[in-house]
Amino acid sequence: MKTQLTRPLLLLLTAPMIMTATSALTYVSATGDDSNNCVVRAMPCRTFSGALAKTTSGGTVWVVDTGDFGGINITMPVTIDGGASMPYVDGVNVNTAGVVIVRNLMVVGSGGGLLIYADSGANLRLENVTISGTPGYGVVCRNGSTCSLDRVRIQNAAQNGTGAGVLAWGSKVLVSNSQITNCEVGVGTIAGGLVQLTGSIVQNNIVGVSTNGYGNLFSLTPGTIRMNGNTITDNTIGLHVAGTGAAIVSFGNNTIFGNTTNGNPTLVTVTR
Repeated sequence: MKTQLTRPLLLLLTAPMIMTATSALTYVSATGDDSNNCVVRAMPCRTFSGALAKTTSGGTVWVVDTGDFGGINITMPVTIDGGASMPYVDGVNVNTAGVVIVRNLMVVGSGGGLLIYADSGANLRLENVTISGTPGYGVVCRNGSTCSLDRVRIQNAAQNGTGAGVLAWGSKVLVSNSQITNCEVGVGTIAGGLVQLTGSIVQNNIVGVSTNGYGNLFSLTPGTIRMNGNTITDNTIGLHVAGTGAAIVSFGNNTIFGNTTNGNPTLVTVTR
C-alpha cells in the first residue's frame, strides 16, 4: 500500500516542474509547435519566442531546419545558432547587458527600419550572418553597447537617401572578415562611436567609410574608425571624414582605390 500511495504523489509533485522547466538547449523548426517541450530535437518549437521562453539564461537555441522564423527579441544572454540550414529571420533586437551570440542566420527585411539592433549596453556577437533586403540600416550598435561582426555579409542597407550597413552610435564595433555592399553608407559612426574595421571589403556603396554619415544622414558628434587590411573600392566616396574630432586611422595596409573619390585617412600609422 505504501508504494502505491507514494508513486502518484511523486507524479503530482514533479509534473508541474516538468511543464515549467527551462533548458540550456532548445530547438526550433519550421514544422515545430510552441506547445511542445522544445528541449527534445524531435519536439521543437515553431518560433524563437516560444523557444526563448523555455531556454535558460546563457543557453542555446538551435534551429533544426530552414524556414522563415519571423523576428527575434532577445532580453537575456543566449546563443542563437542556425546551424547548416541558415534559416531566415526578419530581424534581431537585443536589449540585455549579457553576451548574445547570433550565428549561421540570414536576416532579411523590407520596408525600412532596422534589421539588427543592439541597445543599452548589449554585448552582441554576429558570426557567419547574412543581412540583406531593403532596410534603412543593417546593424546598429547603440548606447554603450559592444558589437562584434565576423564573417558577416551586409547588402542593400539603403532607403530614401538614408541608411548604413554598420552604424556605431555611441558604441564600439569590431568588424572583421566581412563584406558590406550596396548601402548608402557602408560603415559609419556617430555620437562618438568607434569602429575597428579589419580584413573586410567595403564596395559599391555611396559612401564606403564615414565618421558621421554623409549628406542628410546624420548630424550628431562624429566618431573614430580604425582600419587594418581592408579593401575600399567602387564606392562613390571611399573615405569620408567630417566633424570636429572625427578620425579615420589607417594602419598603412589598406587598399583604397577605384572609388569616384577615394578620400584620405586623417592619420596613417604602423603597427608595432
